[in-house]
Amino acid sequence: MHEYAEKYNIKQIRKLLSSSFNDSDFTDFVQDNFYQVYSQFGENYNLPKKIRQLIDFVIREQRIEDLLQALEEDYPSFYQKFGPYHRGQSLPESTPVAPSPVVQETIQQDDREQVRQIPVVSTRIGTPPLETKGNYYKYSCDRITQTQIFKENYDVSEKNQLAFQFYFIKGGERQSPYGLFTRIIYQYLSDSSSRRIFLRDDSYNLERAYTNLLNDLFRSFGFETNEFESTNDFTIEKLLESRLVSGVSYIPVEFRIYTFQWKRFIPKLIKKFTNEFCQVDHLASNRKMPRFLFFWSIVYSEEMTSRGLTSWWIRITLKWTLRMLSLSIDLRVLTLIFASDISRWLDDFGLDDALKYQIIESYFKQSGEYDMTEVEIALEKIINAYNDGYIQAEIHNKR
Repeated sequence: MHEYAEKYNIKQIRKLLSSSFNDSDFTDFVQDNFYQVYSQFGENYNLPKKIRQLIDFVIREQRIEDLLQALEEDYPSFYQKFGPYHRGQSLPESTPVAPSPVVQETIQQDDREQVRQIPVVSTRIGTPPLETKGNYYKYSCDRITQTQIFKENYDVSEKNQLAFQFYFIKGGERQSPYGLFTRIIYQYLSDSSSRRIFLRDDSYNLERAYTNLLNDLFRSFGFETNEFESTNDFTIEKLLESRLVSGVSYIPVEFRIYTFQWKRFIPKLIKKFTNEFCQVDHLASNRKMPRFLFFWSIVYSEEMTSRGLTSWWIRITLKWTLRMLSLSIDLRVLTLIFASDISRWLDDFGLDDALKYQIIESYFKQSGEYDMTEVEIALEKIINAYNDGYIQAEIHNKR
């Protein structure tokens, strides 16, 4: 098996896909989220063959996390039913033990040492359960700088009733650019219809890339488009005809560009989209339209991330792009998460310091610094265990 895939439970992912979809719904899901795979489906492909093709693609392109995130967002009940999807994960055990609130037990699995959480029910007083905060909560550790920058610009844009907002998210895949995008939606844009668009690999020049971008954007909103249709026919007014934007206040869209796809025309592509597509002058003045928030996620390659840098010309062209687009906001590079960040996140549980330390020790490796994607996995387990009554806090009211 591909080395990248060894981290995942491919059997459970396949079971999730085969149990959650009929052929038509699966085809629509792939078209919306993995258009490169959809475009290769043959007329006689049955559902199992389409599933194999998608799994082969996400393994080869190292995009299993993208698949899981899309499934969790669109089909949360099925996603919860068939997990876990990462090797070494286990669901909380149901047998409580005493006296410690959290007990570690080391086990051997797949020739690697794993830590299993043995839950303990104790007493909780006062604070409502974390499930009331919603699924976004697992994305809410740290990222204070990015969310503050977003909120300041968002408030100004709302005050001035701007139809469009533009943001740049930068960081490695393991620092979860999608997690920041999702957090912003949950925290500030609850009345929204969000989309994710990936730059196609066959975007070999500016015009081709622009055509691809608009085609994929409109397909994600349910339009049947022609690959060679004039880009002049793609307008905001036409997009607003989609039933998927009806009745919502915000349309957040993440455009994802990997640095290995980066070409010299990419800044011009972003400028062209901003200056040509994002126009509302021709719309009827009485037409109520939602706010559009476009996020350009620049995802650094593993090599760049491990060396703590990007190639000099990508850095330079990004700076030039931001200067060229005065309305675009840089949300800063996403960095590692530290144990102190996790401790602050646990403050919302109402835990004392001793119990916070025990949870961090039990759910996280002892390096003290973590990729955001592994933090999100651990935080989701903590939230689920808390909501199920396995991890509870004794709150001491100090008056």
